[in-house]
Amino acid sequence: MAKQKTSRVPKGMTMTSGYYNGEKWPIQLVLSRLNITLNVQPGELILSRDGRKINDPFFEVFIAHALSRELSDVPVPINSIPASVSESRETTNTRGPIRYFVQPSLAIPPRCPL
Repeated sequence: MAKQKTSRVPKGMTMTSGYYNGEKWPIQLVLSRLNITLNVQPGELILSRDGRKINDPFFEVFIAHALSRELSDVPVPINSIPASVSESRETTNTRGPIRYFVQPSLAIPPRCPL
């Protein structure tokens, strides 16, 4: 019985060269953790602002629902989602620690009637 050879992908590399919308209609991906919304047309790849394919494993959660993988024959480096920092976070706080408190009961939004 022949032993099957398994190839291991080096750390920081992947066999996925990119992700694209494999559906026949446009999709909208909301990445709330990163505060990003992407509108992806049918057949369109997810690209960075400089035109590079993004193959971040973060998009694997969308494979079952909307996205498809573009596979490579050889391992390629992972191109992560570019980090975007809002201007308010770039400024330094000169007033010291946070002094305001929101009561938990006020922080919960009211329920919408069905």
